[in-house]
Amino acid sequence: MAGWRTIRRHIWRDEDGNPVLEHTKYIPPDGKVSFPWRYRFVGEFGSCWCKRKPGETWEDVGIVHPLIYPRDVFARADRRADLLVVEGEADVDEALGAGLLAITAGAAGAFGREHAALVRGWGGRVSIVRDNDLPGAWGAAKAYDALRDVGIPATRLRVARGRVKGKGTDLRDHLEAGYAADDLIAEPIAKVRRLAARATAESFNRAGYEADAEGRFSHRAPRHENDPGWHVVSAAEVAQIRGWRPNQS
Repeated sequence: MAGWRTIRRHIWRDEDGNPVLEHTKYIPPDGKVSFPWRYRFVGEFGSCWCKRKPGETWEDVGIVHPLIYPRDVFARADRRADLLVVEGEADVDEALGAGLLAITAGAAGAFGREHAALVRGWGGRVSIVRDNDLPGAWGAAKAYDALRDVGIPATRLRVARGRVKGKGTDLRDHLEAGYAADDLIAEPIAKVRRLAARATAESFNRAGYEADAEGRFSHRAPRHENDPGWHVVSAAEVAQIRGWRPNQS
């Protein structure tokens, strides 16, 4: 049986570029994907990467919210530039490599009002690039409303998806296939809401999410039970998205 393999490692930084979080994707000997978080602890005798204890929040270990990746790049960016809001760090890295500005809160549904507040007053076009699945539509609809709530006008806000076909394809797939940002397929928010309203536990499961006993979805399974880095989609949020009407804007 093969040993541990590191697939990718993402360092989340504060506005000054200091590392604060590490998010690493591993494949352990049993073959089940693990994607744990660690935080940067700085003490009197040096620094280290540490795991949160069960029950600890980010605030308990000194991490300032809201978390966004890459916060340092975003803080320095021209606020008149076009901005992409995507689902994960791999999409962000691919976008930055292509000369595009992109941010993520870490998963479908993770981008909420506290993240949208960072975009308040943005002067460029804001595109929410969703993954090609129902959870992606669900998260895009949530992000759309959060951005509208902080004053981003509908004329400069859109939802889009990549041109690469297949369930779960994303911005990274789109760019790796040779397409540009201008080739993204814009989608009416009414269509995205209709797709989002069809999201079920099974569609979340197919997209790699797991539901707990209370019906909440935690992103990117499989992970160990006490991993506190999961983003949890609450039952109330699921009820809200299912209550949306296609003609809302």
